[in-house]
Parts: sequence; C-alpha cells; structure tokens
Amino acid sequence: MRTFIALDVPVRLRGRIEEIQDGVRGRCRGARWVGQGGFHVTLKFLGETRLESVEPVCSALKGLCGGTAPFAVSLEGLGVFPSVRRPRVLWMGVGVGEDKVCSLQSGVEARMEAFGFSREKRAFSPHLTLARFRDGGGIEEGALATDFEAVKFEASEVVFFQSILRPEGAQYVPLGKFPLGG
Repeated sequence: MRTFIALDVPVRLRGRIEEIQDGVRGRCRGARWVGQGGFHVTLKFLGETRLESVEPVCSALKGLCGGTAPFAVSLEGLGVFPSVRRPRVLWMGVGVGEDKVCSLQSGVEARMEAFGFSREKRAFSPHLTLARFRDGGGIEEGALATDFEAVKFEASEVVFFQSILRPEGAQYVPLGKFPLGG
C-alpha cells in the first residue's frame, strides 16, 4: 500500500482553503485541483509500505508525537515547484510554526529511516498542495501575489495515511492518528 505521514488541516478550515483556490483558479491552466480531503502538510512520503511495517511505524510515531507539544501553524503565501515558468505544484507555504514543522519532520525522517525508508534527498519545504499541473500547464504572471488572510490552526496530531489512487483522485485513509503531547 502507498502511505505517507502528515499534519491534517482541521475540517472547519477546508472551505477557506477552497476559497483561496477559487481566487487563483482562473489564472491557472492545466491544473488538477486538490479536493478538501487532500489538504494536509506532508511530513514524509513513505511510498510502498508492507502491511507488517504498519504497526512499527505507528509505534514510532506514537513515541515521537508524545514528546512533541502542539503548536500554532499558519498557511500563508503562494508558490510553485519547481518554477513559475514550469510549474508542477501550486502550494501555500507554512509561515508561523515553520521551525516546529521542520523539527517534527526531521524526527519523522530519522525514525522512518530506521525502518528502511530512504531519506528524502531534497530539502524539506513545508507546504500544502493546492494543485498539480499537467504538462504544458501554467500560471499567469502575478497570480502568486494573490492576497489572502493566513489560515491558522493548532497542529495537535500527526496522521499516518494510506493513499488509494482512483480515477476520480486519491482517497486518503487514516491508518493511525497520534496526538502531539499525548
């Protein structure tokens, strides 16, 4: 099964993120928009995961999260990977709490490496994906300067997700939820 570890965005804020998507939707071509169920800040994509690895991963996350206090997060500003001229991903960045998200991600990375999951080679850049672009897709100049109020929430748990790929889009099924400070 395909799995990943993330901070989930509270359901009560997902409509606000959709409003932000709507504010730039007409300025993007060839974009596949992420639905409300996909609003999260990925800490580690594990990829193919064997069933027998699920329990040890859950145990490691429980230990890590228990020793990490909840913290404030804000999602603010827009950006693209890898560049405006060749966008593949449109994202909202993490402002407040970026250092704590990075610290948590570092702990997840170290614990997952102990189970044989490869370390990510690229530098971690905490973000929430709004859209993915097809080949030839693009974004109008100035669209990244769209002004909106930051989306703020308390990161209070880490979720271990299974990603089920379907023709209508990915479905994310929690395999475990681990409270911070719990």
